Amino acid sequence: MLGQFASAIIALQGMFRLIAFQPNWEWHFDMSMRGFWGSFGAALFTLPIFFLFIACQRYFGADTDLGQYLVIYIALWISYPLTAAGVVIVSNRQDAYVPWIVLHNWSFMARYLIITSIWLLYVAGVIDRDMLALLATFYVFILRPIIHWRVAVVALGVPAGQGALAAAIPTLIDLMLVEGLIQFFEASAG
Repeated sequence: MLGQFASAIIALQGMFRLIAFQPNWEWHFDMSMRGFWGSFGAALFTLPIFFLFIACQRYFGADTDLGQYLVIYIALWISYPLTAAGVVIVSNRQDAYVPWIVLHNWSFMARYLIITSIWLLYVAGVIDRDMLALLATFYVFILRPIIHWRVAVVALGVPAGQGALAAAIPTLIDLMLVEGLIQFFEASAG
């Protein structure tokens, strides 16, 4: 377990280097099939961060059902790789599938660290509600899409425009999945 934790820290360092356009980010990732399957360990390492994110929201009275959020969490870990498989097949970039999923999985952890850190600043009283709204909006509409785009561009080895399209397809399908599950849960509740 300690070796897996060390691998997660190394991958997270690489992800932040990748996001920041720093060189040598690729040294932090195992792009083999072993690394592919190992990158799904990010789901386990991200889970405590996910629970902390939910706790921050619940602290301020958000109506969050943990069971429903866990279903969404698991669905996202299944949906993105399946959708990305379709994207690489259509774009004839099957060779880039493993690197894309490896990088995406570790970016999931980085993205949750970022948004949870923003919420923790609010819970700690470091920022007010207006700053929380500003930073969360910046994250959702600017930083998160940039991270998805950056991962797609480097993993697929495509120009910026193609990377944006490739990143947008599974991301939009994930957003539709989340919205569909939320509507399903609301309809089931009453």
